[in-house]
Amino acid sequence: MFEALFSAFPDFHYEILEEVEEGERVMCKVKMTGTHRGQPTMPEAFGGMLAGVAPTGRRVEVLQFHSFRVRGSQICEHAAVRDDLGMCLQLGIVSRPS
Repeated sequence: MFEALFSAFPDFHYEILEEVEEGERVMCKVKMTGTHRGQPTMPEAFGGMLAGVAPTGRRVEVLQFHSFRVRGSQICEHAAVRDDLGMCLQLGIVSRPS
């Protein structure tokens, strides 16, 4: 997945804004930033929404929330909520309704 991220956004960066841990569960509020300079190496990355989209050269800032379940030193479950619509608006590949 990270290969696909870096292929589309070579300057891809995560900044953890908040994190909390309780038992096996870790929750993070994350800001993803990057400049759209390529295409994902995996078409299904980003839910397929960037497949075939020419690089826009635009910089994005996307809020995400991640939930992990960790056992020992292994992540055994992951779920995420991302502002994909916000990213598409920033990239100009969708427009706001008038």
